[in-house]
Amino acid sequence: MENNQRILRNIHEALKAIIMTSNDKAYGKKLVEDIAGRLDVGAEKYGEQTPIDKKDNPDRDNLYEAYEELCDTLVYLSATCLRITEEISNTEPTEAKKRINEYFIDILRITMYIMHELKVKDE
Repeated sequence: MENNQRILRNIHEALKAIIMTSNDKAYGKKLVEDIAGRLDVGAEKYGEQTPIDKKDNPDRDNLYEAYEELCDTLVYLSATCLRITEEISNTEPTEAKKRINEYFIDILRITMYIMHELKVKDE
């Protein structure tokens, strides 16, 4: 089995553990399709499957690359939170803003955990 197929199977199995409703199943299916598309674009752009083992590509560090991508995600979510705040005329937060802010905080926590794992710090 190729690396990208192994990655998709792993994500699909993890989703099974957290999907509760039929609506979640539809979102889970769409998420796996979107990830498969991203893997195809990456394989075409870089001419290789996503490396899993060092033998696949000894110069790649998936955990560090995930950290970099999470940093980008935090920028996008922060900008979204700020935009939503600016669009709201009253001072009471909307449900959408609350949810986006929760996602932002969750991803911020995950990013910090990965930083600790990588021992990334200001030196």
